Amino acid sequence: MTYKNSSWVLQTPVSLRESHTDIYATYPYDLQNNVATSYEIEHTSQTDYLYSDRHSVNSTNPVLSLTMMHALALIEFEFQWTDVSQAANLELIAIQGQGLYSKAKLDLITGKMEHLKGWNDPAVIYGWQLGSDHLNDGSKVSLMVIPCDEIEYDGDIMIDFYTDNLKAHWPVPAGTRWESGKRYTYKVLIQERLL
Repeated sequence: MTYKNSSWVLQTPVSLRESHTDIYATYPYDLQNNVATSYEIEHTSQTDYLYSDRHSVNSTNPVLSLTMMHALALIEFEFQWTDVSQAANLELIAIQGQGLYSKAKLDLITGKMEHLKGWNDPAVIYGWQLGSDHLNDGSKVSLMVIPCDEIEYDGDIMIDFYTDNLKAHWPVPAGTRWESGKRYTYKVLIQERLL
């Protein structure tokens, strides 16, 4: 499907019969990544993967309404400074660790996700990728990650903050869980070069 003139249009028409035909949608569309039971997603490119539930249509019921859902979890950081003159330029933020997988297969029919073992690349955003790399009081920076199950130990996932005057590492606490389609906001208080 492609988005044209305020509506979604099928790239290839579907001929409907009396029997039901299952239709589901993904974004971005990739001809090589089109198996409904194992749609591959990753977070290193920071692509916002979207998918719909499966819907059945037939010749007597040809209309459907798809709701697209986000496959990744959104991790947002809101920066606060005790001394505004200490504001800095962001070099990068990285989320990484053995508790974070960078690739997964999503079953579009059941909605279940299977983490791909051995793929633990970090999710990274660089200052140059933002409209401005300058972090003011109240600045927000977001990254998308493959959803993770409950973290077993403090530090199984680490968040690294690098600015022009600060290098800090924060262990994500045990019990944290990041789910598909949800936003998790963390307030980052920076006080005299301390996180």
